[in-house]
Amino acid sequence: MTPRPGKVEVPIQGEVISRRPKGANARARAAAMANKGEEADAAVSRDLQKVVRLDGPAKINWLCKAIPLVRKRAMHPSQFLDIVANQRFAANIDDVMPWGTQMISMLVKELDDFQPQQVNQLQQSDLWSRFADSDDERAVANATSSAVPGRAAAFKAAAAASGKEKAAANGKRAKSSSSSRPRKKEREPSTSSSSSSSGKKAKAEKAKAEAEAAAKPKKQRSSSSSSSSSSSRVKRKAAEKNSADKAQEKDKEDEKKKEQEAQVSKEEEDLAEKERSE
Repeated sequence: MTPRPGKVEVPIQGEVISRRPKGANARARAAAMANKGEEADAAVSRDLQKVVRLDGPAKINWLCKAIPLVRKRAMHPSQFLDIVANQRFAANIDDVMPWGTQMISMLVKELDDFQPQQVNQLQQSDLWSRFADSDDERAVANATSSAVPGRAAAFKAAAAASGKEKAAANGKRAKSSSSSRPRKKEREPSTSSSSSSSGKKAKAEKAKAEAEAAAKPKKQRSSSSSSSSSSSRVKRKAAEKNSADKAQEKDKEDEKKKEQEAQVSKEEEDLAEKERSE
């Protein structure tokens, strides 16, 4: 074609384009994403010693990465709970900061991914006992009651088994403590030291006799003092009764005098009225 007048055509340089079959780019991207996901999963630490040393925010980040792995079963729930339910996991978490309650709320949302025994293990952990509240307990109860009937029965059986295990552990501890107490050695009679023992017995008998002889006058003094105190008490009671009787008699006499005076005044009034009427 001839160019239009007044226009200059610039030649286009050739390009080499490699054509791939359909879906190859998508597959490559999926493979790259899968490799990245595997690398991220491998980056989540499963070592108890490393996780325990993390602080509160770092443990929350670890939970955010580990819970999806438990959901995908890339990390076994028992391995996850061995770390979370360990006593050292919650040791360096401050009670004032909200890290512990945030962890509990994250774990409560994932109760469906755990077996009944694993839920009981979580409830017996130090993290749960320190930071869980009544709302969390209700959430666990609702999760166990609203589950499939077979699973709810499994929850009840696991709870009963944990209670029996606790009772057995307490019984073993009590037995071990009682067995660990030193027993008193029984004294065996010695035939060779019979003479020395008889001398000791004679001395002990003499000491007892002397003590009894010294205690007799004390007992007599105490008995005499007790008898004198009792007699004084009796006298006081008798005097109090006499004074009370005298007071009653005086009251009665006063009442009689008042009655007599009232009668005399009434008679005088009657006589005065009769005289007036006449």
